[in-house]
Amino acid sequence: MQTIDVVVGVGAHVSDEVVYEFVKAVYGSKKDLVAGHPNFNAFQEKSSGKAQPNLPHHPGAIKFYKETGIWN
Repeated sequence: MQTIDVVVGVGAHVSDEVVYEFVKAVYGSKKDLVAGHPNFNAFQEKSSGKAQPNLPHHPGAIKFYKETGIWN
């Protein structure tokens, strides 16, 4: 079995609130995501804020990850 990270990229011009709401919606929707595609069975909500080399996190995402306690 092979798994890969899926990275959603947004520009710095996207508001913190929009990114926050997007990350929040994805984080709490594993069941619905799996219903759309079984590959989402591998989605681990607690590691969704995982650092990626050379890709900084958006401040809106960081805010959500800090609130959920998964931001290091």
